Amino acid sequence: MGFELYTKKGGRSSSPRVTIAKAGYIGINSACMNMYFKGKVFVQLYWDKERQIIGIKPIDKEIEGSFTLTNEGERRPGSIAGRSFLKYYEIDFFKSKSFSPEWNEKENMLIIKLK
Repeated sequence: MGFELYTKKGGRSSSPRVTIAKAGYIGINSACMNMYFKGKVFVQLYWDKERQIIGIKPIDKEIEGSFTLTNEGERRPGSIAGRSFLKYYEIDFFKSKSFSPEWNEKENMLIIKLK
């Protein structure tokens, strides 16, 4: 059998992805950052227990209950230190899981369906 040259670089996806990581943070890939969170430094987190949905709403300034959206620049992933949120609502983060989010225009927030 002959060798095949591997030419792809990195694991970047052009589709928005959100990961709830084992360490207790919420990771947002660069595609998602560029589409929905460009220029934003803070977010509000929401939980719909009945439907098992997390909402991430970008906001312009820090307010009570907001979370910092860490991002190191354009085309870079972002993250939210959301361990307290995940623990409070008993959202499983003991194994990293990745999701394809949806944008909700009406609510102006990113929706992550856990189920």
